[in-house]
Amino acid sequence: MKNDILLKNFVTLKQEMPYVLDFFTHYGVSFQPGDLSLAGQLDNFPADFFEDIGIGKAELIQSFEAYMQNRELLETPGNAQRIHSITIIGGKDKNGTPEDKTLTLNAGSITSIVGPTGSGKSRLLADIEWLAQGDTPTGANDIDKQ
Repeated sequence: MKNDILLKNFVTLKQEMPYVLDFFTHYGVSFQPGDLSLAGQLDNFPADFFEDIGIGKAELIQSFEAYMQNRELLETPGNAQRIHSITIIGGKDKNGTPEDKTLTLNAGSITSIVGPTGSGKSRLLADIEWLAQGDTPTGANDIDKQ
């Protein structure tokens, strides 16, 4: 099914599944409206384009397939484990200073985490992965699952 989506053109996907285009936009890939399929357009990008965006074409397609599998799971009717969003309430920074921050992530959205070395990107991801309840090194005190 995921590969079938790559055979659709930009206009069809923009109308039927705009989140597919959002996925690629996150990686810096923009498609041109027209009859050429997304797979055809990806084939037209030079190899150095993929180097510039930091992911190979095969890995990008693999990531897209995983994204679509996750979307399918989230959209499965009666899925009792479905989480619509998580909210991370800040704990303390690496110096022990309390953080007055709140971050809400919604299912199906794509979020980038950027910052300089040592800014806490990996720690934030670990807090999310652990579904922190004040029991992580940063002391993030709550993740509210909805």
